[in-house]
Amino acid sequence: LAYNDDSAGSYDSQIGPFPLPYTGDYSVSINQSGGFESIEPGEFVLTIETVDIETIEFGEAVSFMLDDATPAVYYQFDGKAGESIDVTVDSDGSIDTVLQILYSDGYEFSYDDDSGSGFDPELNHVIFSYEDTYILVLSKFIAGEEGSGTITVTRNPVHSLDEGDVTITLNDKQYRDIVVFEAMEGEVVTLNLATLSGEVGDFYVTATIDDMTVMSYSSMGVPDHLPLMFVVPMDGTVNVVFEEYGYSDSIRFEVSLTKE
Repeated sequence: LAYNDDSAGSYDSQIGPFPLPYTGDYSVSINQSGGFESIEPGEFVLTIETVDIETIEFGEAVSFMLDDATPAVYYQFDGKAGESIDVTVDSDGSIDTVLQILYSDGYEFSYDDDSGSGFDPELNHVIFSYEDTYILVLSKFIAGEEGSGTITVTRNPVHSLDEGDVTITLNDKQYRDIVVFEAMEGEVVTLNLATLSGEVGDFYVTATIDDMTVMSYSSMGVPDHLPLMFVVPMDGTVNVVFEEYGYSDSIRFEVSLTKE
């Protein structure tokens, strides 16, 4: 039904929150990872508990309190394919926390530890490929600590090429962004990228429609002008994701669209 190896940036496993699909007896199997040759004796603690999941509204700062009685808090929200969100945590330095976004089946989708202020986690421009009810988990990094703060989920505006050219900015803080446009089966489309400022390291562009990859491009650096042409296989919304990895200055480029 469910499996996990490493979770929340550690070697410890975590499954869930996981909705139980049946009434009855369940079995949990725990094995050491790494193969039989490296098996070493050791102890572990297995915890199974029911949790309450609160619906969180976009743009609303929600207060939380973590202590021994509440080592983690859980929130849920609906996300659609092609949407992107930011998640910020502000504890004013009171506690070190870890942030996860899970699919509705409990599998980890995204994770962060200390990208925000101090020991606060932060996720920027998390892009969804699937429509789902996602679960947000905020937990203590160190057992025994306690503290409070707020968590905010912000939905980013959708950049639509149907409304005209779009300017994208990528940097070490925001290394991913997305644009969308509507297309028809058999259309030949060209994405035109024009660099406005800055330089980039490893650069990736991926276009998908209905979760099908229809164009993929990668390079070390980006030329001043970059046309990317492909054929649309079906009617629908095309999602184009831009990603930058490695050290680089902030880069700004303009994206335009032509169709044949």
